[in-house]
Amino acid sequence: MIESDWDLLCNITDELMATGRYPGRHEAMKEAQRQNPHLDPTPPGLKPRTSTVRTVTGNAEQQLNAMAKQIAAAKNITFSQAYVQAMTENPHLYRAYLEQHSRQTGGSRG
Repeated sequence: MIESDWDLLCNITDELMATGRYPGRHEAMKEAQRQNPHLDPTPPGLKPRTSTVRTVTGNAEQQLNAMAKQIAAAKNITFSQAYVQAMTENPHLYRAYLEQHSRQTGGSRG
């Protein structure tokens, strides 16, 4: 199981608490965050959930890219394979992507 940043911070906090140098857990957590600024201190349950609405709003290419990244991570496959799967499972987004691309390039698709 992959540990979240929160889990890692909690483990580091526990290690710091074990040294006896910190009067309480709050102080130890602050020190853990100071030593590891790259870790997100937000507990997983408090993070905003990303929308999985399958409507064609905004940029279809960005939506396909985001879906492909999620699929690639979840299935441990290449981004290219995941992108094909995202297009296959969401033909409305693929059509929207082609439409948007057509408008951006003045009508040509290539």
